[in-house]
Amino acid sequence: MCKLMEDLKDEREKETLIKSIRNLMKKLNMTAQQAMEILEVPTDKQKEYLALV
Repeated sequence: MCKLMEDLKDEREKETLIKSIRNLMKKLNMTAQQAMEILEVPTDKQKEYLALV
């Protein structure tokens, strides 16, 4: 049960970060890379998020 809860939390955090990246891109006319830098997305995770935005 604990693993399921942790997976749900991780998924929700991922969705929130994707939404934040998209909002910065749209409202401030940023690239995905710029938005991820502002949000301090770890370098090793940026390719993963880039594919999702």
